[in-house]
Amino acid sequence: MRHYSILITMPEGYRANDALAGLICGLEQIPTYLCQSTSFDQGSEWAAWQQLVEAYGLDAWFCDPHSPWHRGQVENLNRQWRWWFPRSIEPDYADHVAAIINSQR
Repeated sequence: MRHYSILITMPEGYRANDALAGLICGLEQIPTYLCQSTSFDQGSEWAAWQQLVEAYGLDAWFCDPHSPWHRGQVENLNRQWRWWFPRSIEPDYADHVAAIINSQR
């Protein structure tokens, strides 16, 4: 398996500490052998990325600004999540949808 998806909600906002807390919550659900690397865009919400990398021993990759081809997999996944969960809908059945999305790969 090369990719694994978990929906992380961030009701407090997109500040760096909120993003870090959400990612830690998500990474706790993934088997350790699957946690090898992660990719970030250039958003300020990822300012605490070094704490995550050090805590989990991950390789971190950053997409170049204004280079959507670097984020092809992420953008495709975001499109799938938005199809299942339009912005006005709470993700009550996120685990079920994640299982469907993960089984497609």
